[in-house]
Amino acid sequence: QIMALYLSSFPIAPSPNSRRIIPLGSSIAVAFNAKSLLNICVSNLLPEICSRYCGKLDKYSAIIWPDESRRFQQQTEGSFVGVGIVIRENTKGEIMVVNPIEGAPAYYGGIQPDDVILAVNGKSASGWSLNDAVDRITGPHGTAVSITIRRETEEEPLIITLTRNSIKLHSVQGWWKKDLDEEGQPNWDWYVDRTNKIGYIKLSGFSEESYSDMLSAVREMQEEGQPNGLILDLRYNPGGLLPTARQISNLFVSSGTIVSGETANGEELFRMRARPNRAYLADWPVVILINQGSASASEIVAGCVQAHNAGIIVGQRSWGKGSVQTVHQVATEANVKLTTQYYRLPSHDGGLTPGRLVHKRRGSTDWGVIPDVEVTMSPDQITKSNKLRQEADLILANATVDERPDINDLITLGLDPQLETALLLLRAKIVSRMIADHQQASID
Repeated sequence: QIMALYLSSFPIAPSPNSRRIIPLGSSIAVAFNAKSLLNICVSNLLPEICSRYCGKLDKYSAIIWPDESRRFQQQTEGSFVGVGIVIRENTKGEIMVVNPIEGAPAYYGGIQPDDVILAVNGKSASGWSLNDAVDRITGPHGTAVSITIRRETEEEPLIITLTRNSIKLHSVQGWWKKDLDEEGQPNWDWYVDRTNKIGYIKLSGFSEESYSDMLSAVREMQEEGQPNGLILDLRYNPGGLLPTARQISNLFVSSGTIVSGETANGEELFRMRARPNRAYLADWPVVILINQGSASASEIVAGCVQAHNAGIIVGQRSWGKGSVQTVHQVATEANVKLTTQYYRLPSHDGGLTPGRLVHKRRGSTDWGVIPDVEVTMSPDQITKSNKLRQEADLILANATVDERPDINDLITLGLDPQLETALLLLRAKIVSRMIADHQQASID
């Protein structure tokens, strides 16, 4: 049973088809135990065998074990059940809160950025990995979880009890988070340049909800009048679902090939074509931002728009992940994700002839999506722009004064030259259209 077609730059430890490897693991374990060398459990031996057995396969094929299946499902569906906190390890190896997700139980329960998680349900978090913490904090809907935290402003640890709830991960974001609605969901300002009516959408992934969320964002823009242009930010977008990539590409392209797939031997497996009645944004001037973190589904969208001359691509060369993984259910709670095909972008004649492969292979030089306008960013610019963006989007619960930095500092302080370039190109396009319209009116 095929569960999904998945495109992402995030690899999982490689594994082969489990129907071959599971009997092999059992046989090896029996052989060891029969000779009284070791008392080996197949469940402990199997992961190691899978990794070794698949060493010659690509790094994107993997068995998604039962304890990983839930996290994989969260990636594709864009939602999960938990308390809604983003965590990372600090320099001491402790589990630290980056920020609570707005509207989530942790947000209303008083969890704050930089809180250190000491225990969950009374069990010490010392030595935990991030996955350990996630597994213990998440759980069935409606159940309670007690989190013990250390906060710099408090002398004693705090124990906060939260009720797990459904959490939606927002893959579609706007330019600036104005406030939160009654349900704790963000209200976005979708305009990066209100004077020239240039919209901005940042897409951080390609989940099941991304397409509909993007259409909702477009409708909210149009409620304030027709935009003159759009910036679609795909930087650091690792990819996601192939059908979603097709839908979003079709917004900008009204005809021809969006993407095609083929075997390792070059045999074409599928060809996705644009549907004219789905090209809602085909008349919009658009600039797409990409960088070295834009992969897979992001490369399909950027490469398709570029091939059809439907927009301008700005930034840095993309990741170069052009393979498609098919997810098969092989057991009640396990899946196998195998690379079954490679995708090919349409050619610059609109897809009438075969385009090029995006996948970066050993020794290859022709890979990824190369921007029309290359603009690099220094490590310092990347660090400062990411930090400013995070702080500008963070709305703390019960805050009485808005002390967030001005998101426009990204442009005025020169922290994001790629975004600056996109704005300049769209402003020039707008002026060019105004001149053309004026000349046409004079002729009429």
